Amino acid sequence: MFNFGQVIDHNVPIALINETTSVIKEFFALPVEEKERYCSTDTNKKFIIYTSSVNYDKEALHYGRDAARHLTVPKDECEKDWPQKPLRYRKIIRDYTDAVEKVGLRLLRLLVEGLGLETHYFEKEKLGENPNFTVNHYPKCPKPEETWGSAKHYDPGLMTILLQDDVPGLQALHKGKWIAIETIPYAFVVNVGNLLEIVTNES
Repeated sequence: MFNFGQVIDHNVPIALINETTSVIKEFFALPVEEKERYCSTDTNKKFIIYTSSVNYDKEALHYGRDAARHLTVPKDECEKDWPQKPLRYRKIIRDYTDAVEKVGLRLLRLLVEGLGLETHYFEKEKLGENPNFTVNHYPKCPKPEETWGSAKHYDPGLMTILLQDDVPGLQALHKGKWIAIETIPYAFVVNVGNLLEIVTNES
C-alpha cells in the first residue's frame, strides 16, 4: 500500500494559501521575545512552539526545525490562544484551517464510500475530531549537509494534509525505497495515517 497522493482542484483559494504562507513567515520573523512566550512541550496547550520535537530533552539527535502547532477544535475556544501578531494572523489561520478541514472531510467521505461504509462513518464514530494545524519552519543552517529536517516516521492519525513550499525534501518509503514527493504548486499532499490503516485493515 502506498500511502501518499496529491490533490489539486481542491477549492482552497490560491489567494488564501498565499496569505497563509505570508502571515506564517511574518510570525516567525517576529522578535524572539514575542515568540518565546509560546515555547512549550505541553501538547494540551492550544498553541505551542517547539524546536525539533516535543521530546527535545530525550532526543539523541536534534532536527533543524521550529514547529508551531495549533489545536483547531473547538475553533472558537482554541483561536483565543493563537498568536495575536501579526494582527491578521488569527483570521487567516482560521479561514485556512476551515477550508483545509473541508477538503479532509470530503476525502474521508469518499474513502469510506469506496470501502462500502456509511458516508459519515468517521464522524459517527468520532474518529476525526482532533485535527490540528502544524507549521514547520526551517531556519538557515550553517551546515545544511549535516542537518535533518525530520526523521522517518509514521503519522498517527487518520490523515495528514500537507502543503509543500517550493523547496523539495519530502520523501515516502515505498517497497523499501525512498521516493521524492514532487512539489506541485498549490497542491496538497495527502498521507494516510496509522489510524486509517487500522480502521480499514490496510485495504
